[in-house]
Amino acid sequence: MNRQVIMRRGTKKIIIMKIKVTESELVNIIKRIVESDDDDIRSRMKRRHGALLSIIQDEVAQESNPDNFGDEFEFADNILSWSIDKFISQPGNEWLEDRHDDLLDYAKEEFGEELFEVYRDIAHEDYEDDEDEDFDM
Repeated sequence: MNRQVIMRRGTKKIIIMKIKVTESELVNIIKRIVESDDDDIRSRMKRRHGALLSIIQDEVAQESNPDNFGDEFEFADNILSWSIDKFISQPGNEWLEDRHDDLLDYAKEEFGEELFEVYRDIAHEDYEDDEDEDFDM
């Protein structure tokens, strides 16, 4: 590591350092930066988890007809996409606009399985209602 003093003003000085890094070390540094982006979303969403959950619950309450969706995957994907769009549009969340895909991945990990279950419950209730109607004839 080489250090050079570039400028000196009073008691302040700026130091430029040259660091030699091998290719494998550079790859590892880049991997850590990329992996920290995922952790960044997780850490930033800890405080906002409840707000996103509330929006998701509102979206689920509005969509009680399973026939609007092909399967539980389409149901979960649409609910999460709509919820994230609303969440990002809230004041203070604008910084997430360029992280939409990362936020969607986060939401799928956090809420995906629960939304699958909600869809199955709704579809099952709808199926039971259809069976009840058949017996009433």
